[in-house]
Amino acid sequence: MIKRKVGAVAAWQNSRVSHRAWFFLLWMLGTDALCLSSDSKQVSEARTCKRHKVLSLGEYLNKEDDTVFSFLASAQTYLQSISARSLLPHFHPKLNIRFEDLDKVIQRMKWVVGAPLEVSLFRLWEISNPNEAIEGILCDDDKSYKINPHYGHKQQYVAWFSVLGKKELGRVFLTIVKHEAKWKFGFFHFHKWTHMEKDYENYIRDGNEDIVKKLNMSAYVKFSLAQKLLEGNPHFQIEKRLELDRYIKENISNEEWVANIRNLFPGQTILTADSVFASSGLGILLRFEIKKELSTVQIREHCSQQLSKLKSLDWFASMDGIKCSYVVLGEPKDKEGQLGSIYLQKQSTQ
Repeated sequence: MIKRKVGAVAAWQNSRVSHRAWFFLLWMLGTDALCLSSDSKQVSEARTCKRHKVLSLGEYLNKEDDTVFSFLASAQTYLQSISARSLLPHFHPKLNIRFEDLDKVIQRMKWVVGAPLEVSLFRLWEISNPNEAIEGILCDDDKSYKINPHYGHKQQYVAWFSVLGKKELGRVFLTIVKHEAKWKFGFFHFHKWTHMEKDYENYIRDGNEDIVKKLNMSAYVKFSLAQKLLEGNPHFQIEKRLELDRYIKENISNEEWVANIRNLFPGQTILTADSVFASSGLGILLRFEIKKELSTVQIREHCSQQLSKLKSLDWFASMDGIKCSYVVLGEPKDKEGQLGSIYLQKQSTQ
């Protein structure tokens, strides 16, 4: 049974990046977000972050009032029905959201967690921001969340919805601001919260168990996947992610792990090595730079050979397989090349 835990982590938004550029950047990172821009302003007046008691939104549905709760009740209904067309009119007009972009986010949410969806409000914060600053503000008694408000809005809300599907648990993070006396979305972000029905705490625990067994390479993969589950957006940060980042550096850094991976494949140029979510488990990504194009058969043969090398290693026992990506010499090195990629499971090559 999937546990009901949701969360998010944030990164600062660069005010010089366009709204649409932010959307595509976060899409490439495996998250989906649409947001208002921010401009810097000094903090001089006291600001507050009030967490509201989580309540059932059913009683507010179809009420003829302008409360944020009625607005959220409608949003919950639209999310549950997986309706981009119903959500679209409720975005702040400055976002200039296209239906095609929003529908990609909604359809990805449907695919990741598995329809039908059960949507519920998990957290709700009210931000009083008298000086309209965007400097982050710590929320809750334990200061476990940091919210970066929108510039230009003295009052705004931050809502966090749990999205439970047949396969996984996801999260939708919304900021809500006033425009011409009506509530509008200032930011919309979807991200998966579990993988194989495990949340980040499960992967941290599994990684710690590997550390005890001196399987640091597989421990890193599990810690890295926990980081990805805590990946975020420009407006929200979980302090737990920062703690995890520090903990990983103390045990096995990204640089050390990548160097160890490259040492396993002498004579080959590995541009990128990383953890990867696979539909059937945990895997690693290897992006190779090659001198000339390979056929589909050659790609499969090459990837199978690399997988065979890994299968003999103790730390790879808990991995499901590898994703081999190929970049031909001369193509950009920081993204997948024209040849694409292939994922192979251990069992498929046995």
